[in-house]
Amino acid sequence: MIPQELSLVIRYHVNEGEPVSHVSERFGVSRQTVYNHL
Repeated sequence: MIPQELSLVIRYHVNEGEPVSHVSERFGVSRQTVYNHL
């Protein structure tokens, strides 16, 4: 489980148009985790 703040930051970056793969690498989480928090 990732912190609520990180969830918000992930959502922000994806909404700004950054590819999910870049967001997942930047924060050290899986792409599935990124999708789970959208």
